[in-house]
Amino acid sequence: MDRFKDTELTKVAEHFCEHPLMKSCRRAFKRYQAQMQPLLFAPEEVFCEAAIIIDHILELPQSNDVQTYIASLWDELRIKLSKWEKTASPQNLDMAISAILYTVAIAMNRHWATFYNFDVTQWLLQAITVNMKVDYQEMVRVFNDLLEEGDGIEDWINNDDTQSLSLTDEIKQTINPKNGTKTPKPESRKDDFKPVSATFTKSGTVLNANITLVFQFLVENKWIAQSSDPDAFMDLFLGKSSEKTIIWLKAKGVLRDLFKMFIDKSIITIPDGYTYLQIVSSHFTDRDGNYLTNLNSGYSGKKIQTNLSNILVLMKAKYEHEDE
Repeated sequence: MDRFKDTELTKVAEHFCEHPLMKSCRRAFKRYQAQMQPLLFAPEEVFCEAAIIIDHILELPQSNDVQTYIASLWDELRIKLSKWEKTASPQNLDMAISAILYTVAIAMNRHWATFYNFDVTQWLLQAITVNMKVDYQEMVRVFNDLLEEGDGIEDWINNDDTQSLSLTDEIKQTINPKNGTKTPKPESRKDDFKPVSATFTKSGTVLNANITLVFQFLVENKWIAQSSDPDAFMDLFLGKSSEKTIIWLKAKGVLRDLFKMFIDKSIITIPDGYTYLQIVSSHFTDRDGNYLTNLNSGYSGKKIQTNLSNILVLMKAKYEHEDE
């Protein structure tokens, strides 16, 4: 796709202004905007390049062919963007490419298939880490911050309507409408999540004192809001019906990994008829009181993994006296 003229970019901006990928793209672009001075590339250009990459990844078979394609992206984008702006500095080019790949990673991470939400996402983040020579933990932090506001991406990326155009084709049709018609913008489905009151049952070797220690650790490390009710957290492990909620401050992927660890290490068991993500989503909200659904998104960094190990130690700590 050749570089668009300003008038064409205006059409893209107007047509896709409410598209979830455009919103995510603008956040990624804003993250690097200060470092892209002078501003040689527009967020709409980042959006269009991300669309091309997303469509191509989805067209390829789910194999190492995708990994090979992603490994070549950085150099290919650098060549393309440098032709568009011959005066662009290496830093300017790298920031623009990072914004493009972060946008692609956000979309892939929302895909229901594990190949895309794990393998492909990981390959994209590795490409950014290697080529930008950035700190791994900082890269993951930026990615998780961008994911937090990615509502609507999941509905779009998993849309299986075979009659709809690919995003790349929709962009082309927006620039040059055929027969005066445009592809209607896809409507995002409303979140119909219904919370459940079910909770987990802790192992007999886990004491209430262990759960209290973990709660204190999560509050002190700003994973859980200080205003959260400790009884709400305790109830989550006692197997009884509860409608209490806890305010979660970290990325969704961290919450998912925390409870997956509890299950994998036999700290808790799941009641029949429920999934662990369904229960977790029902008892954790963001600062605005919204249930934390779509927990398959997010990516935990090395520092988070270390803290998860520390939490596991607290859960397994031994005491001389049983809970009263």
